[in-house]
Amino acid sequence: KTIESKRIIDKQNIIKAYYTDQLNQIALEIAHKNLKITDSILILAKQKLQDGIIEPLELIRAQNTLW
Repeated sequence: KTIESKRIIDKQNIIKAYYTDQLNQIALEIAHKNLKITDSILILAKQKLQDGIIEPLELIRAQNTLW
């Protein structure tokens, strides 16, 4: 391959790496948000259990569904 074609391939690889990194950052942000939501749902379910609104089995079901 010529030097020019190697440079083009290098630039393409850099661009691919950049966009892959961007996508990974977005995926990580989504995962963090999902974890916060899951925690909130479990906190609410535990509060409902303490308030007598749901039975223990329903809390277990909620935990199993979220994990």
